[in-house]
Amino acid sequence: MLPVSASLVRAWMIAGGIVGSAMPAARASIVYQDIPDIHFQTGSAQEISGSFAAQLDLNADGVDDVRLELGWDRRAQAFWTYATPLGAGSGMVYLGAPYVYGAENLGAGFSIGPSLAPPPYPTYLRQWSTGLEYLAADNEGGHDGWWGGSAYLGLRIGASDGTRYGWISMSAGSHTLDIYNFAYESTPDAPIAAGAVPAPGGGTLLTGLLTVVGLRRRRR
Repeated sequence: MLPVSASLVRAWMIAGGIVGSAMPAARASIVYQDIPDIHFQTGSAQEISGSFAAQLDLNADGVDDVRLELGWDRRAQAFWTYATPLGAGSGMVYLGAPYVYGAENLGAGFSIGPSLAPPPYPTYLRQWSTGLEYLAADNEGGHDGWWGGSAYLGLRIGASDGTRYGWISMSAGSHTLDIYNFAYESTPDAPIAAGAVPAPGGGTLLTGLLTVVGLRRRRR
């Protein structure tokens, strides 16, 4: 586990995880943060219901930009992970198709910005979403989501001096949620490639904030 700085993390539970992918070209205007890896997993069979959540402030302006949550309710045989943009002007990349829709699991190099590339067949919609979207779910509601492993979540960050675009490297399934690192483009309204990092000497952000919300569970 990486050391935890009090200025970086306000948390009571942090565990390790690993992700690897080829990074797109670096740019000096990109701000990157390699946080202590976080691993959430649904509780044991004796734990009827509960949830874990993490809220991230990517640009360290004191306003959380996104909430990532894992939850379960064994009485309803429901297990899920989802993401919710926070703050005015914030959003995330959404992909929709019949019966399967939610926050998109982006590959390295995908351009995250004001304009999004058309969706791949057979999907019918790719756009910015400002509300809660499933990453993955296992229930009768049909909101299955697109995630099934490691990928990038594309984010739009609203701020008083302009919109920024960024990514979170993470892995999601209906029973697990892992968060690894994130970055954003510091130039207002400029796109960022998923996985892009600062150029050598470009500097990194060391004061981003992460809040981890405690587990709430009911036992049989």
